[in-house]
Amino acid sequence: MTRNELQAMADNAREFHVKTRGNALMSDPAYMVLELMETEEHANNYCGALREVLAAFPEVNRDELETELDRFI
Repeated sequence: MTRNELQAMADNAREFHVKTRGNALMSDPAYMVLELMETEEHANNYCGALREVLAAFPEVNRDELETELDRFI
């Protein structure tokens, strides 16, 4: 997926959480990984989803993202 597609995915997930819970639960890259894991292409494949997000967003710190994701996975 492109950066724009991944960002749109994160925006939709964040919007849903804000509407249903009143706040965003995590960073955009974390939303991207979790949403990708729900797709047919990644089908609960954490490593594949993480790789795709990090490839599209090389500025994201992998260690920080994985620490954040540990709270949700």
